[in-house]
Amino acid sequence: MYSMRNWPETISNILLPYAWKEVERRMNLYSFNKHGEHPENTFGNLKYTSNLKDRHTWGCPVFVLSAESRKLKITKWDPRARVGVYLGHSPYHAGSVALVLNPKTLHVSPQYHVYFDDNFSTVPYIR
Repeated sequence: MYSMRNWPETISNILLPYAWKEVERRMNLYSFNKHGEHPENTFGNLKYTSNLKDRHTWGCPVFVLSAESRKLKITKWDPRARVGVYLGHSPYHAGSVALVLNPKTLHVSPQYHVYFDDNFSTVPYIR
C-alpha cells in the first residue's frame, strides 16, 4: 500500500504475487518463538543476526548500473542509469541479489549492482 501510494503509475495489483512472496519471506525472517529465539538458533545452534541494511521498501525505485556505467563512474542519479522497481530478493541467488522489474518492458530479472531509493524521493523526477 505504501508503494502504491507513492508511485501509483508503476505499482499495480498485478504485482501482488511478488508482494505476498516478500511478506512471506519477512514473516520467516522475523518469526521468533516464545523465548525470543529465532528458528535458526534452535534448529542449527547458530547465532542469527539480522542485517537491516539489506532490508528495503518493497516497490521502491532502484537504479541499475550496467558494467559500462560502473567503469565510467556514472553515479546512481545519472540519467543513463536504468530505473526499475524492487520486487524483493531473488530466491535463487545470493541475499544481495534483488529482483527488479523494468517498467518499460515489464521484464523481471535478478540484478546485483543496484541502488535503492527507499524513501521514494526520486519519483517526482522520474515522472
